[in-house]
Amino acid sequence: MNSTTDLSFAFCPGQLGVQLQRHTHENLSGYWQVQANSSEGGPALCLAFARGRLVFAGEQCFSHIALVEQLLRFIPRLRSPELKATWQAFQQAIELGSPLSVAISRLVLMERILGYQELSMAIRQQFLVFLDRYDRISGKAVFIADERVSKERPIVGFSLSELAQEIEQRQMLWKQLLALIPSIDDAIVPQVEKIQALNISESQKQQILILTDQSHSIEQIAIKTGEDTLKIAQLFAPLIAQGCVTVKPARSLQSDTAQLASRLPQQQELQPELQPELQPEKPLERPPELSSEVPLESQPNPILPPPLLSQTQIEPVITQSAPVRSGTDVFVVDDSPMMLRQFQSIVGSWGYSVRCCDQALEAVYAMIEASPAIIFLDINMPEMSGFQLIREIRLQPQLSNIPIVILTAEKTFSNRQRARWSKCKFLSKPLDTQDIHSFQNELFEILDKVESLAIAS
Repeated sequence: MNSTTDLSFAFCPGQLGVQLQRHTHENLSGYWQVQANSSEGGPALCLAFARGRLVFAGEQCFSHIALVEQLLRFIPRLRSPELKATWQAFQQAIELGSPLSVAISRLVLMERILGYQELSMAIRQQFLVFLDRYDRISGKAVFIADERVSKERPIVGFSLSELAQEIEQRQMLWKQLLALIPSIDDAIVPQVEKIQALNISESQKQQILILTDQSHSIEQIAIKTGEDTLKIAQLFAPLIAQGCVTVKPARSLQSDTAQLASRLPQQQELQPELQPELQPEKPLERPPELSSEVPLESQPNPILPPPLLSQTQIEPVITQSAPVRSGTDVFVVDDSPMMLRQFQSIVGSWGYSVRCCDQALEAVYAMIEASPAIIFLDINMPEMSGFQLIREIRLQPQLSNIPIVILTAEKTFSNRQRARWSKCKFLSKPLDTQDIHSFQNELFEILDKVESLAIAS
């Protein structure tokens, strides 16, 4: 690791997120090491960035063991003892030198125990939970450059500007909860008689009693259930206000905290035998009458754009005939399912093997698994642009030399120039029937050339 740096800043309560966004530019790869002022205590926070995008947050530099900790923390179903062999194989693959991106792709694509979006959301949630803690204190952050982060990162990552609105919203919600919950380390103690008197169902009363049976803190309950700490605080706030549970100061919880910490996987040892201990006793559900009193934040779902080609426009492309070739694997990324089906139909009819992906964030891992001879990318996709995806592809050693074709309906000069600067071929999608013949011919020539080069090599 390169330990030299001239990037640093001090922050006051409520300012860490803003300062991080201000000082993190798109070329930064390495770690922001965040330390609270000595009087306020707390461990250092380590935030990993690759090309200016957040890819990991923890109390130490990124490692595959720390990554698994976060997956177990936020995805309770992964704590199942049935996955013991899977986690063991994952750890052994890393120890034998397998790139992390390849090991993760096996979990996502082959083992199918983990979704790429789940992986991304676990890392994102960990960052937000850490930021909640540091938002109440002051301290200093120092940047340590390390280009290895770009090669070893588990996800494409998030720009801080994408998270800015959510960070601000969480700050506002915590301020509303502060009078009832001074610290997430304080214990939640049940008042059984008042809980039994609540006008809710018996099953909901039992859920509350199960959550509070050992007087755990808000954070401990969040860990046990795999939930966001903020959402657990929102759940208990109305119960605290009604006196159904009371808050016990954190200083009396040290023994309880140590007990729960022993149940979590430790950094120095990730033994599969720990998994049975981590499995929740039973699914825990939030009582609906209680959750409605404090609004829970929701995640917006990106709206896919309309198809670039209508069915009548694209159908002639499929029915056109062409000489059959074989032996070249084609990978295409487009957020339009219709476009993917039609592309696969025509290229497959020529004898090529075609693999499609409609999620840009999942595409890199799928490409590593597929090892295609050529990649076609749409430009406009909801999660990230095609040009951003090109950068992610080029950072992967297994994919860096694969030819890429920009596939778009936007025939602008800037798109053509950006394709040239990215060393990519540019291919315009047909917008009407008169463009179909030229599109088909150019597509066929590109594939034929790639196959000829593959045979020659």
